[in-house]
Amino acid sequence: MVQFMPAHKHSLLDSELLYLHELMPPETWDQLPSHHPASSWLGGHFSLRRGQKELNYINTEFLEGRMQWDRYKQRLLRETSTQYQNLTGRHEREDLHIFPRMRKNHPKLARGFAILDNDHHTIKAQIHDIRALIAKLRQAEAADMAFAEKLAKAMADSGQWLYRHLSDEEDLVVPIMGLGY
Repeated sequence: MVQFMPAHKHSLLDSELLYLHELMPPETWDQLPSHHPASSWLGGHFSLRRGQKELNYINTEFLEGRMQWDRYKQRLLRETSTQYQNLTGRHEREDLHIFPRMRKNHPKLARGFAILDNDHHTIKAQIHDIRALIAKLRQAEAADMAFAEKLAKAMADSGQWLYRHLSDEEDLVVPIMGLGY
């Protein structure tokens, strides 16, 4: 049997949890029809990655002096609202509907779903902390570089966790969806 490795270098999954990759290797995922549930799943993850990159971009533009405070504040407030609402809603659907069914149908993957569940709790806590910072940003009238650096770091750190989580989730979930299990 071929041993498959997780996509992300800091993955919390091990090769034992990737046994479905033998039936549906990651290099075949982009060949799924666009209307396939796994394609929709991957599209949602693409959107979350794009949203995180946009947050990082806005922070960098301000911190490097290429964006004025008012524009920075306006864009960051709008983009964080969209990104974190999308992420929170997605995780709620996964936790309440999708993962329980998959966990029941694939008991060998229970440890993997426990990892994803723990990730969801960690990401929820990160979002809570970032939203508290965003509330302060909303009230701030004058540019505050130290505050912006703190906010940018919190978002970047959360983003790194998110990128790893999305890769782990894809490694575990896409084969299940792709194979129609």
